[in-house]
Amino acid sequence: SSWFVKAWRLLSARSEDDIDENWRDSIGQIQNSELLNIEHNEVTSDEEDPAEDQQKQQFEKLHLRMAKNRQEGKIKKELEHSKDYFFLGASAWLLVKEKFGFDGYELERPCVTNAGNNSLEIQLKLEESNGTTPKLITIPPSGRFAYEKVVSSKVNNTVAIISEGGSGDASTMPNATTSNQGAIIPFTTAQSNENGGKEAEDSNDQEMETDSQPMAGRKRHASGLGNLGNTCFMNSTLQCLIHTEPLLQYFLSGEYEADLNKDNPLGTGGELASEFAKLIREMWGIPIKRYGVVSTTSLSAVYPRQFKQCVGRHAEQFMGYDQHDSQEFATYLLDALHEDTNRVTKKPYIEKPEQGKDEPDDVAANKAWELHLKREDSRVLENFMGQVKSRLECCEANCDRVSTTFDPFMYLSVPIPGESDRQLKVTFVPLKPNEKPRNFDLTVPKTAAMGKVFSLLNDELIELGARSDPIPLHDFVAVDVWSHEIFSWYQLDSDIDRIRESDKTFIFELDPQHDITEESKKRSDEPDEVETSLSKVSERNRVNLDVETLTRLNKHDNWQGEIENYVKVSHTVYILFNEKRGTVEDRLQFYNKLKTFLDQCQKEVEDYESSPKTAIVEDDAEMKDEGSDDDDGDSDEKPSANAGEIQGLIDRTDASPTFANVKTKRDVEILGFCANKIRQLILKLINDKKNKYNEGITIQVSMRKHKTAYSSSTKLATPIALRIPSTMTVYGLRKELAKRLSRSLQSDLKERANNSAESAEASEEKIRPMNGDHSFGSPELSIMRQVPLSFDRKDGSNYGGTRSTYNSKQLGMLEKTHDGEGIMADPNDDAEMAYVADILGPLGNVTLEWPGDLCDRCFDEIEYETVEDSLTDEDGKKKEEKAVTNVTDCIEKYCQMEQLEETEMWYCNQCQKHVRAWKQFHLYRAPPILIIHLKRFHYSARTHRRDKITSFIDFPLKGLDLTKMVASYTEEGKPIYDCYAVSNHYGGLGGGHYTAHILDDDGEWYYYDDSRMTKAEEKEVLSEAAYVLYYRRQDVPVGQNIAFPTPEPVPPLAPAPAAIESEPANAMVNDESDLSSNVSTFGVVADDEDGMAVDGDSKAESSPVDAMDTEIDIAGFTNEDFPPLQ
Repeated sequence: SSWFVKAWRLLSARSEDDIDENWRDSIGQIQNSELLNIEHNEVTSDEEDPAEDQQKQQFEKLHLRMAKNRQEGKIKKELEHSKDYFFLGASAWLLVKEKFGFDGYELERPCVTNAGNNSLEIQLKLEESNGTTPKLITIPPSGRFAYEKVVSSKVNNTVAIISEGGSGDASTMPNATTSNQGAIIPFTTAQSNENGGKEAEDSNDQEMETDSQPMAGRKRHASGLGNLGNTCFMNSTLQCLIHTEPLLQYFLSGEYEADLNKDNPLGTGGELASEFAKLIREMWGIPIKRYGVVSTTSLSAVYPRQFKQCVGRHAEQFMGYDQHDSQEFATYLLDALHEDTNRVTKKPYIEKPEQGKDEPDDVAANKAWELHLKREDSRVLENFMGQVKSRLECCEANCDRVSTTFDPFMYLSVPIPGESDRQLKVTFVPLKPNEKPRNFDLTVPKTAAMGKVFSLLNDELIELGARSDPIPLHDFVAVDVWSHEIFSWYQLDSDIDRIRESDKTFIFELDPQHDITEESKKRSDEPDEVETSLSKVSERNRVNLDVETLTRLNKHDNWQGEIENYVKVSHTVYILFNEKRGTVEDRLQFYNKLKTFLDQCQKEVEDYESSPKTAIVEDDAEMKDEGSDDDDGDSDEKPSANAGEIQGLIDRTDASPTFANVKTKRDVEILGFCANKIRQLILKLINDKKNKYNEGITIQVSMRKHKTAYSSSTKLATPIALRIPSTMTVYGLRKELAKRLSRSLQSDLKERANNSAESAEASEEKIRPMNGDHSFGSPELSIMRQVPLSFDRKDGSNYGGTRSTYNSKQLGMLEKTHDGEGIMADPNDDAEMAYVADILGPLGNVTLEWPGDLCDRCFDEIEYETVEDSLTDEDGKKKEEKAVTNVTDCIEKYCQMEQLEETEMWYCNQCQKHVRAWKQFHLYRAPPILIIHLKRFHYSARTHRRDKITSFIDFPLKGLDLTKMVASYTEEGKPIYDCYAVSNHYGGLGGGHYTAHILDDDGEWYYYDDSRMTKAEEKEVLSEAAYVLYYRRQDVPVGQNIAFPTPEPVPPLAPAPAAIESEPANAMVNDESDLSSNVSTFGVVADDEDGMAVDGDSKAESSPVDAMDTEIDIAGFTNEDFPPLQ
């Protein structure tokens, strides 16, 4: 008989008990040579057992013969498809030949598309056809041939084992004219296997007599799950949950059916729970009934298409084939299963209770739990739900509002300590000159702003005893120092990720903002000579313009453009009204010139109007206006053609170096109007200038040393950041610097000044004061009065250390020098009395230009640069010897108090506003099944960035003891857990892949990579990819046999061999033979580096032409069944 008939009993067996131990000997290899016209003599049998040293050569020979016969072999013309042989899909053929072996002959034939009906056809060779054209074999719409009908009719097999929807053998590929090949398997006319038929009947009869709910010896682990296209996140989560013992018992036994709540609007009407149960049964090889057909398959891979479609119908976020998070899917699935099996059919309205002020924790927790059970009660909740104590405290100073509640949780989403933080090294420079700078090593969240750094620094200072009260955050300034100058200034909201590890970050304590503001406001009350003189100007009645002209000049400040008509150099007007180019002094100078010129012009107009000749001319003009028609008369007595022009004005204008085109009285009036506008503009600018820096400004003070007249200067020491009031003069700045640098000004001059009067007299002889000023002040101030100053304004072209030495401008009365001539700054000099804020502006730079000899004598750079370390050597070693983070550290971090972000603010009903409250969690009640989600993906709502933490987190596979962290538990239910499943994530944010590690009933770990399942070592489970950890309490029983209901028997249908059934990715459902199924051994199998389409069925699911098996799954068979080719 043929191989197919002999193998039929094995292919259609229900269980391993129906398979003879010597099946390989009785069935033998597949003999495809029976179908072929063999034109060459080769050894075709591999039945004899070769010597071990010849095995490799034999397989190499087999491989060559296979390649040759695949192209050159020809099927006998007299053989008919579906009668003598069948075509199988490439995936099915590979699996069958790997399982049973074959004689080395295999044929592939291309699949082509019929343009007429869009069907897919297998094209034979011309030599294999009886006609003049190649024969075409049409593939059914289901994607498979009904070989079971032919075979069963010959072996009289009465066992009905049909998969859900008939898995296809013939593969298809989208829009292919010549694509994947179809392999053949022989079936020749032969005698029926009577023994096989009889045994199958006996087996069937025996099953019909069994109890409806037998106790089944369960598999030790479930089948793999095929990837449908970026569904590895779903597969990973399903493997973890399906291997969860209470969940497995509940759904496999069918107990869930009694709890189905189809009327729950928060659930899926019981659909998802039912599909989940069917999927579990398929993965564990338990008979299921779908569409009236019973399937008893125990396969290496199940394709959860029906389950995926059900999830997509009820959760739009999981529709399609986009990548998702495995933890998010687990959360949704558990919640949906809970709602589908919720025993509470009508949920009452219940307000969330708060713990009373003096109410014990156990009373408040039990009350909250009982209220929760009135709305939520299911087996899912019993096994996965725990309880956490949540405490919120208002952060406002005068508010004592505290809210404590006991909330249920289904998983713990724990942060990874240290990985969301970074170590930031900063140098704190105190305001008091006698205190030395101090180094700090702060642990700061990576997404924090500089304000958080200041808060942590305050905590360190208070802990060290350096401060009794926290310094206001606005009295700090952080800077990046590079090349002895401030390169970057950081604001309170500046992100710390701007700071690199190599940066030198200094935090300066500034003068209190309140004191600076009060001092700056004094300037607005101080009288200003220019302002006073301009305010007292009494404009004479020069302006007698008509309304139309006044309106035109005032509209859009057209008067500024009008001045251009009266000046000889238009650039003068540009400087006058350009805010960046012109200064108050420039505008005041122009105004004084204009005012003097107008006074002269006004005198000319008055003289002209008072002269007799002007009166006669005016009388004549009036007479002419009365209508005199006398054309006779002397032409000299007629008014001039340029009537109104005054010669005196013309002469004055010609003599002026600045003004032009002033010829008439109207010109004088317009120019007078513009002068008044300029005066108002100057008064406004003076007032704005006085109030511009009411809160003071922050500047930097750097240093340079000038050695000789012929050598360039060198930068010196670390700069200082100062906050100064707007009233500070250059000389006042010298006083401030003398105070701030007093600790490092340890000079011989200072010592002599403190020792004796003779030293003071000697110093006076060496240092020559100007203008008779003998008041040296303190020794430090005496030194600073000898140091020349220069400045640079902060603008867009200057960024920190990029400025040039030679562009610096002199500040104060002293010029740069290299030898220290002993000239001292005079506090009464105009340059020393200038306001620093007006000259520098915010973030400007003042440079101390130290003369070489004065610097050597008076400035102690070593003392100035001395910095204390806040950490002892032991503390530093402890930080360096930081242990590996474990999962208990993560849980402790979860329970730490932290302040809410601005995006999570809590409403305080006592303050009646949203506040960034302090929150803290405590574990109160732990569930039997504990899911721990490691927050490897960190999202910042402020920066809108998402990062992955890839560090290794250690976690125990056995004996996770949480007794010290959980407040309430019984002696029988101690919170000591063993790990049984891990959901892994590999890759980054742009593209990654999910897998799972599963512990089976025998204590062996297996690695599930979609449809592939391999054995794993314990050390492989502990990896950097661990993402979601599944723990079960040690009192949870495992490995129990399950009583499951057997589907009702159905009339015998054409049997399908379970070991070779296959469903095409997109097979059409067609009548009874085209039923959809989750089960598939030979379907598409592919790894997905998520973010890419990895499965062929992610397109339209309507036509067999749109899918073809492109990859092969042989995970269900071992090398012992068929050794691989070498």
